[in-house]
Amino acid sequence: PSWHPMLAGIGTAVFFLALTVKWTIPSLIGAVFALVSILRWLWESDPAPSGKLHDIGGNIQLPDYMSGSRSHSWWSMVVLMLVDGSIFACLIFTFYYLWTISQSGFPPTGLELPLVVPSLLAIIAWVASAGVVAFAERSLSTTRSFSAALLSAMALLWSAFAFSLYALLETNLRPQMHGFASTSYTMVLWQGLHVVVLTLMGGYTLARAWAGMIDAKRRNVFDNTRIMWYYCAAQGVLALVVLHSPRFAS
Repeated sequence: PSWHPMLAGIGTAVFFLALTVKWTIPSLIGAVFALVSILRWLWESDPAPSGKLHDIGGNIQLPDYMSGSRSHSWWSMVVLMLVDGSIFACLIFTFYYLWTISQSGFPPTGLELPLVVPSLLAIIAWVASAGVVAFAERSLSTTRSFSAALLSAMALLWSAFAFSLYALLETNLRPQMHGFASTSYTMVLWQGLHVVVLTLMGGYTLARAWAGMIDAKRRNVFDNTRIMWYYCAAQGVLALVVLHSPRFAS
């Protein structure tokens, strides 16, 4: 039996338990240990389809591989995105709640809104990254084109985050100054966390593609990465629209 699930659990436990007592270094070690164990565990979790039907009783035969919305892994990713979306919805609620109770304007006089041009560039980069991932889907049978597309999409991801953060840093907004500033930075850094997650997912997908473990039929890993990518791109665009909404109300 594989020891990787147990090792992943131990690393995860160390990560959270160490954080509770502010042991930063042991926590980071636990996180790395858990991540390596999870990736090693996942590597074995998507075997190639045999193309055969298997008898499960009652004159019922089923294939040993399903992809897309017929795959349980696809629905697991959908559930993850629903949970993720609920957290993001709480951030949006916080933003507008603070706006409704503000007595001095939102943002108050003297505080700037995020810069427009970098924000527009970030939106373009988010949309472009999703478009490139859509192109990658059409290139599943060609490893070189698929790799180039996914690497380009990751570069666009980081560009989108950099532009979003730049749009805040180049103003006089700092997180400790006001509720508008703190929620603005929180939403942008929340997207930064998703950029890191998508980079890990994209890197893992590339590694499997280079190992010949992804193609037009054996594609669950890519499909899960793809739909998460679309979600994060949409969330990134919506976050920037929310941050600039006071500009529309003035």
